[in-house]
Amino acid sequence: MRGGGGDGGRGPGLRARRGRLPPPHPPSPRSYTQTINDYFDRDIDAINEPYRPIPSGRISEGQVIAQILVLLAGGVGVAAILDLWAGHETPTLFGLAMLGSLISYIYSAPPLKLKQSGWIGNYALGSSYITLPWLAGQALFGTINWEVTTLTMLYSIAGLGIAIVNDFKSIEGDRQMGLRSLPVEFGVDVAKWITVGTIDVTQVRGGERE
Repeated sequence: MRGGGGDGGRGPGLRARRGRLPPPHPPSPRSYTQTINDYFDRDIDAINEPYRPIPSGRISEGQVIAQILVLLAGGVGVAAILDLWAGHETPTLFGLAMLGSLISYIYSAPPLKLKQSGWIGNYALGSSYITLPWLAGQALFGTINWEVTTLTMLYSIAGLGIAIVNDFKSIEGDRQMGLRSLPVEFGVDVAKWITVGTIDVTQVRGGERE
């Protein structure tokens, strides 16, 4: 997965495996997510950022598809290896990697293309940034329970706000291609307050809970 967990080094899994580090691996799932999004955004990027590798023609469509497949296989393969390393009876990390890969695909690709909706797409992106990496860390070094899962899903609201930041640079292309990003739907001034509000309210509520 894309990040560490929120276990803070206190989980029983970490204590049981103290002294053993997981095998090193490249950030394949994150690279897969970025590459597949760039592939399906190539028409929008041709408007907003024509210098990027795909719209500029510096990399061919066949090369992009090959990268996507290799990165996908590498990501889920690493997750499976980590499940074996951790001694999981249920392949939890493999399942999370598959779920993250699916979310990445339906976020970027038609017919669902979740990013067409500013609310749904940005929450899907935010949960990928926060919930999935957190749960992966818990699975590897601790335990996953409903409390942790619920808390990380709530924190993903802050991820929604963070994801909106990326939409500000793509307003013109999103508008022309029919994507209803929040800056397109509500304008820059309202969208910036949605960004700040979702991040700050989530942090305040999380701090009160702690």
